[in-house]
Amino acid sequence: MSSLEYAFRFFDQQGKGYVTIDEFKAGIRALNASVKEVSGKSAPLTDDQMEVLVGFIDKDGDGNVDYEEFLSAFKPKFDRFKAKK
Repeated sequence: MSSLEYAFRFFDQQGKGYVTIDEFKAGIRALNASVKEVSGKSAPLTDDQMEVLVGFIDKDGDGNVDYEEFLSAFKPKFDRFKAKK
């Protein structure tokens, strides 16, 4: 399983192949809380930033983030990140 597939499964805990916008935001909030707990720093994404992110990811505007949309949004950035290591 790729790291991106694993990340998507964090959001799609029911295995539907998509997450609603609310489920996606809840996942981001959980990640924010974990970052804050571990680092003591404020959360990386604000609610306004999450809205922008969701608008970017939900290409078809159906109110869901499916696996292909997730990959399309994050794979180019993930590939660049991996190349720097």
